[in-house]
Amino acid sequence: MLLTQSELLNLLRDEVAPKELIFAIDNSFTNFNQAEYLEASLVLQRRRLNEKTFFSFMEQDASVRTNATEIKSTINANYLTIEENVENRKVFFNIMLGLYKTYWSKADFYRAFIIGNLYVSLRDVAVKHNVGVLLSSLQSQYDQVSPSINQELRKNYIFYKSLPPDVDLDILSFLTLENFTYKIENHTFTASSSIDETLLKTCMKDCGMKNMPDTVIDLAKTGYDSIRRRQFNALDAIKYILITHSAAVDRARTNHYYKTYKLSPNEDNTRLYPDQHRKFLSSPLV
Repeated sequence: MLLTQSELLNLLRDEVAPKELIFAIDNSFTNFNQAEYLEASLVLQRRRLNEKTFFSFMEQDASVRTNATEIKSTINANYLTIEENVENRKVFFNIMLGLYKTYWSKADFYRAFIIGNLYVSLRDVAVKHNVGVLLSSLQSQYDQVSPSINQELRKNYIFYKSLPPDVDLDILSFLTLENFTYKIENHTFTASSSIDETLLKTCMKDCGMKNMPDTVIDLAKTGYDSIRRRQFNALDAIKYILITHSAAVDRARTNHYYKTYKLSPNEDNTRLYPDQHRKFLSSPLV
């Protein structure tokens, strides 16, 4: 069985397609531009090379990160609105691609929906999951979900321990983390932890992260191979990429809540809300 992108889009429009999974895909955030990734990369708190003189950023309290995630007056538990997000569905297809970039194999198809089913089984109508909560519930959920998760897929559990517990993962970020090493092994034909820059960026483009700045992936650089290609530690690269991407997703979701629920802004310079851009060219941070 070979499934192309257009065939998948038609499949997801079918009446019997899993609505919770589709809802999670359509309500994810992806394909950020480089400026948004640069802003989000502040969470890494890592200094870039050749840092310049800069001014310290203004201190802000935790209220600027407070998300209105549960407003009871806007929730209708008996009705689920599906608004088709074609770009997100294309990224969903691309994330699960193997070596060949035009179709899913039968194995790709089952991997996509088994991992997607695991994600939506963790909570009703889920659009994001907290890493700290995932760490406490995934091990038992592997057995409880139907179909259950095999041992090969469970090996990715260790990645969650490398992420900050405050990070939230939408379904596209979750699928990226679960499938990234599988994609790398497909391209390198080995389980080695090293990957060259071209293959790393190929995998990143599939995951809707083609604008991820080099200053982020350079944190995982290990040197050069025998033909002078830049080499990266794949596991470290995944960690830095996912942290930065998830921070960009959280900023986008915060702004989405702000506009959707028409929240009142706070124009006090000491605690502006919603969160203002803090990234400047003079910053020494990645």
